[in-house]
Amino acid sequence: MATGIITRSASQAEGSFAEFAKMMDEYLKNSKAKANENEQYSRRNNIRIFGLPEAKDENCFKIVIDLCKDELKIDVTSDDIDREHRVGKLKQADALIVGEGQASSQPRLMIVKLNGYFTKLKFMRAKINLVGKRIYINEDLTKINHYVRQA
Repeated sequence: MATGIITRSASQAEGSFAEFAKMMDEYLKNSKAKANENEQYSRRNNIRIFGLPEAKDENCFKIVIDLCKDELKIDVTSDDIDREHRVGKLKQADALIVGEGQASSQPRLMIVKLNGYFTKLKFMRAKINLVGKRIYINEDLTKINHYVRQA
């Protein structure tokens, strides 16, 4: 009789634990989805620019302004751009190539944080002017959203 009670209690505990584990898995899944959503929202005004030549001690702001004027044919001022910088490490071979005024063979991408969504739309519409050139502009997506869009 005592073994029956113990077996029943152990069985109930296993059921409760399994239910708890399932609930925690669901909570974790929802938390990850919400974190991705928040991260993507924080990137809503960002763009990634690939293929811009890179030089030692470069002025990223001037590079972006020149790109807008010369290639994209849009008016962008300092009020439209919040921040801009290169992302990633230089490869060792590239670090040797980059010198004063020399371009790297594989330039790092540049992330540009714009001050508004309409400025971002201006860039996204004007990127058609880059067709046939080795410069590309894309949205700044989270890894998850990038993977989903590629699928």
